[in-house]
Amino acid sequence: MKKNTFIFLLGILLSAVTFTSCDKLEDAVEITINTELKTHIDVVPVEGKSTTFKESVDFDPKNSEDLADYINELKSVDLLGVKITVTSIQPEGIELESGSFSVKDKENGSLFVYNTPDNTKLAVGTVFEIGEGYKDWDVIKKMINDMHASVITAVGSVNNDNFKIGYDIAYKIKATASAAK
Repeated sequence: MKKNTFIFLLGILLSAVTFTSCDKLEDAVEITINTELKTHIDVVPVEGKSTTFKESVDFDPKNSEDLADYINELKSVDLLGVKITVTSIQPEGIELESGSFSVKDKENGSLFVYNTPDNTKLAVGTVFEIGEGYKDWDVIKKMINDMHASVITAVGSVNNDNFKIGYDIAYKIKATASAAK
């Protein structure tokens, strides 16, 4: 009788350990994705010949190819930095007299604005980097961490009234997802 009770209790104990271990195993099977979520914006003179520009583009981080396989299993997303890179410029030698890039959250209306340094000579490869410590960093970080869609707007003026400038905007992120599908 004692032997049957012992075996019964051992069975219950093993069952409890097995279910607990499966939960822990599921939590342990995670994948980390280090990537950049990118979009592109081209700016041209407002209404023909003008030294000013204002262009907008919609951006949804959920459309990232790097995250597509894990979008429903995402546990966390952490924004590490933002990089704005000049990818094309016509004509060469343009100076960005003033400029800003704003990101407006489509879900809650929060707004992040990055002001470029005034009077910046632009060339292909010119980079503006934004990271922790920049004012209102928490606004853009929360927007990306929550995977909210947004509208990105580039506004500014240059020293030429006939121009076209291409910018890539890249959000460097670290995402964690459950690998169990």
